[in-house]
Amino acid sequence: MRADVLVVGAGVAGAAAALAAKRREPGLRVVLVGDEPPYRRPDIFSVMEGLPPSEIDTLGAELRRAGVDVRVGRRAGFEEGGAIAVGGEEVEYGALVLATGASAWVPPVGGIDLAGVHTFRGIGDAFSLRGGIEPGVRAAVVGAGLIGVKMAAHLARAGLKVTLIEMLSVMWTVLDPPLSDRIRAALEADGVRVMEGAALESVRGDGRVREVVAGGTAIPADLVVVATGVRPTVPGDVPELARGIRGAVRVDRRARAGEGIYAAGDCAESFDLPSGERTYRPVGSVAYLSGTIAGLNAAGAGASYRGFVRRQAEVVLGIEVTSVGLSGAEARALGVPHEVVTLRSERRPGGVGWWYGDGADYLAVVERGSDRVLGLEAVGWAGSRRPVAAAIPMIGEGRSLGDLEVLGLVPSDRS
Repeated sequence: MRADVLVVGAGVAGAAAALAAKRREPGLRVVLVGDEPPYRRPDIFSVMEGLPPSEIDTLGAELRRAGVDVRVGRRAGFEEGGAIAVGGEEVEYGALVLATGASAWVPPVGGIDLAGVHTFRGIGDAFSLRGGIEPGVRAAVVGAGLIGVKMAAHLARAGLKVTLIEMLSVMWTVLDPPLSDRIRAALEADGVRVMEGAALESVRGDGRVREVVAGGTAIPADLVVVATGVRPTVPGDVPELARGIRGAVRVDRRARAGEGIYAAGDCAESFDLPSGERTYRPVGSVAYLSGTIAGLNAAGAGASYRGFVRRQAEVVLGIEVTSVGLSGAEARALGVPHEVVTLRSERRPGGVGWWYGDGADYLAVVERGSDRVLGLEAVGWAGSRRPVAAAIPMIGEGRSLGDLEVLGLVPSDRS
């Protein structure tokens, strides 16, 4: 088989790359290979609730309409010398885009492989998990990032007795206090027991999980969901691949990993725009943008980028959670001097109420000394994400804290 552009991986990055390549050069043969159907990863919550996988194939139809040759249920085999075989058939390709994603990272503790312990990364995980969701079941969710928090909320509303375990604090990578405190309070009000500052120490049981130990405390559990982050999945036999942060594929600002090889999404590094630093960000918005760059260049475009502004948004227990740019935790990890500033929404004369959202709290992460806006966070009811979304171009332009006033956001205090 011959492909002008071969894309390996059918997640958001792979789909974006295939579409970008085909739309730039419609005459190219673009082949997308994936072991799962193309879908948006948050949709696996719907599978857990009983939705057939065929109904979440939201990207496959668009790819086929564009003329992409989609080969689902096929795993690409990487052979010595750079050859690739799909379903036993060797593929000749002009350009290769690696979008092989990431796999769940599981803490190396005793008993983690007992029956009843699940990860939550793909369709198979959702199928495996949904059989154990029954009212009264004792569940422990390990990891309080966006996925862990959403999982804990879902299980609690399904009638399970849920304990959420986090070694630091709830949603610490995307929200700073007091916004993170508001989410913790909402979880507790919904019946979730939240344990912060508690690292998972062991999982106990006789063939099947009976309890977990975290922070020195034994917690009864019939079901465990591990949501402690991911690690990049990188083929070991592809020549010329350099590794970077957490073992992700090292790429340049054209998403290029080697001669004729591009990498995007959760398997690759990217560049952060506010700081200018290399980083590893396994989030959907970066996967889409980096996949687009990789696909364009695989088709001969020569496009480059300065960096991406992280964008994450979710609804948890009816509360909109939005975080863009750098959070305080990310700024610390990248060594960026910063401070976190509390904002208030100030309705401007003639402004419309729906813009501001009800009961919303806002924070800005700014560069210390210059007040350059590095990131923005919001927690609130419907509409709270609108000003945050509108601020994304301002972050990219390097605008200052005072410039947020045009969005109706002003500092409420400065120490």
